[in-house]
Parts: sequence; C-alpha cells; structure tokens
Amino acid sequence: MPFLQLRDSRYPLRPGQNRVGWGGELEVRLPAGEGSADDASAVINLAGPAVTLAPGTGAHGVQLNGVVVGEPTPLLHGDRIALSGCELRFGDEQQLGETVALSDDTDVRIATPGPTVKSSRRAGRLLSQVDGREYPIPDGGLSIGRDPGCDVVISARDVSRQHASIRRVPDGYMVLDTSANGVWVNDARVQAELPLGRGDSLRIGREEFRFYAEDAPVNVAEAPIPALANTGTFAAARPTPQSVRAAPPKDELRPVLGYFEIVNEGPTRGTRHEITVPRVEIGRGQYNDVVLNDESVSDSHAKLQRKDDAWWLVDLESTNGTYVGGTRIADEVQLVPGSEVRFGGVKAVLRITGIPARPSGETRVIVGVKGPDPKRAEARLKELAEHAPPAAAPGSRRSPLFWLVLMVFVALILIVVWRARGA
Repeated sequence: MPFLQLRDSRYPLRPGQNRVGWGGELEVRLPAGEGSADDASAVINLAGPAVTLAPGTGAHGVQLNGVVVGEPTPLLHGDRIALSGCELRFGDEQQLGETVALSDDTDVRIATPGPTVKSSRRAGRLLSQVDGREYPIPDGGLSIGRDPGCDVVISARDVSRQHASIRRVPDGYMVLDTSANGVWVNDARVQAELPLGRGDSLRIGREEFRFYAEDAPVNVAEAPIPALANTGTFAAARPTPQSVRAAPPKDELRPVLGYFEIVNEGPTRGTRHEITVPRVEIGRGQYNDVVLNDESVSDSHAKLQRKDDAWWLVDLESTNGTYVGGTRIADEVQLVPGSEVRFGGVKAVLRITGIPARPSGETRVIVGVKGPDPKRAEARLKELAEHAPPAAAPGSRRSPLFWLVLMVFVALILIVVWRARGA
C-alpha cells in the first residue's frame, strides 16, 4: 500500500485520486502549522501499480526531489515531495518487506582506514556513481537505506531499512554499518564502523558512491586512528569474520563515456584518461577519478559533470586555473566533443565515445518537467513485470478452435474405417 510520510506520521493513499494539502475536503489533510499555505494542494493518482504526482489547486511550485513539477510525474519509493514548505516522503509497503540476506562466505577482506583519512575533515559529501547526484553530509549525519525516511533511499531488497549512516566526528567522517548484508569500502567489508578518506568508494547493495571531503587545519593534537578491533561501538553485536556475508556481485564494467587525451609535448602526449561515470573529479590527488600527476595541477582541480545530454566543467578554485579554449573559466562552462581544456599546465582534448550506463538499482533520480524519465519508466516496467501473473507453459493451453478441428479429423477417420469394413 503506497503512503506519504511526514516525520513519524504516515498517511495511506487509496486507489484513484488523492488530494494532499490543508483545508477543504481532501483525501490527505496535513496538520495545521505544517507549510505556509492553507489552500495549496497536490494530487497523487494511483492507477494500478502506477503512481503519479501533479500540482493541485493553489499550489505554487510543488517540487519532487528539489525540481518543480509541472505535469503528472511518476513517483518512486523514497521520493521527496515539497508542498508550500512542507516536505513529505512517498513510500510503498511492498518495498519494506524482509531484507533478503546474501549467502555466507568466509573469504572476505576486512576494510581498514585509507591514507587520506586525516585530510578529510570538512565539507563531506557522498557522490552517486550512477546518476551523479551529490549528497552533502550535514552535522547531524547522513542516513542510507530502504526506508523512505532515509536521506539516501535505495529501494533494493538486499538493502536494509536503516542500512548505514555517515556522521561527522572531531577528526573527520565515520561510516557506521547497521545492515544485514554489509557496507563495502574500497571492495572490503566494514566491521561496525570505519573512518572515511577522500576518494573512498562505498558500495551498498549494487549502488556505488564516492566519498569526498576537504582538509581543515586543526589546533589540537590529532588523536591516532583507533585500532580496527576498537573502532566499533557495537563490535560485540557484529558478526565475526568467519560469519560475515560475501560481497554482492558487482555489475558489469560500465562503458567508457569518453576520455581526456593529453596533447602536451613530451612523454605523456597521447595519454588517455577514461570517463566512466557521469561526474568526474579531476586533480593531482590520487583520490580523483582523473589523476594528473603534474605540479601545476591542484589536488582537487576541477570537476566534469553530465547534465541531460551535455558535459559541464567547473574549476574548484585551483591555484593555476582551468582554461577552455584559452580562456580561464570562473563559472560552469559547457564542453563539446573536441573542446580544448587546460588544467594548470596540462593540456587535453575531450573525446566523447559513449552514453551513460543504465543503473541496475534505484538511487534517487532528479526529475525534471520534460515528461517521464527513462530511468523511472525502466524501474516501473520492471515492477510491473515482477507483479505480472506467471505465463502458462508452452503447450499447456489450446484454443477451442484447435479441439474442434481435432474432433472433426478423428470423426473423418472413423467414417473411413467403418466404410472400409462394410465393403
């Protein structure tokens, strides 16, 4: 049963039209004091398994995942709906069943803190490797799971309702595993909790993320990173290494979307740096997606991001600047295939070779007002297929016409045999 969630309160949705708002005869009436408009409403329509959101009467800027909705738009489990300053979450009870546990395997590598942990103290953020969306980590922490109340919702059955969280600690950021099937950092399983460093990869179910943060000077002596055996506050309740579950099978390698080709004179000329994700961090630091080992390049120099069908480049306040076509950029600039780019003293040309890979999971998608989103349509078709009745086995059912023809054929054979015996 689909529902709306406002903090700890749930509002069930019935088949057909559900008007949501304040005052009047509405199917879902929100409490007074929530939001800023008494007559604003949104319309959620349930037509079978399909659920859509549209603005209603008096609504000024109904938003879905931060984007204004202008026409009926499909809803997915975990979506955020903002109506006149009131934020609701859409959920589906079918997505909140028992978590599917993966098979056991004793051959599991245990995650340990990486070399960039001590330089990751502020501006922490989680970046989806599927759709490029960025999730800033607030001081209160970032929650990840299948429950629609999580900050990052992953509606997969092998993901727990409250799967993991990332919180800020005095000397950086820490990921806490509260799941059945585990959190994987740099392809190794987290035991209870683990400090995160710039560029660490996180895998939850089949969804992949990258963690980024910036350095910040401190005036107090740094405490050493605790030993692995003492990192978990719930270590006694966690499974032992002999009983931890195996890593989920990784998706096939993503296709190469493009690459930067170095055109500087010298030994690096012709070097290609592949682009396989919709958002690419570029710099000298080893945690970047594109690593340029040159003294003129800053640790975090620039970022490249795909939006719709275009690539956009922005400088990250680098020391020696980012140039496009010989002009230093200050704001986001759109690139086209063949664009000449310079990162400090490194010259490169952007080559485009493919399209973004289709994600297998359902990491949140930013929905626009240009009609149905392909990813949402794909997820909806998959859901319809899962709920469709099983098809009959081939040959198990025959049409009435088949049986009629068979009976006539048998009757003709009997008549011929009877006449032959009479003769």
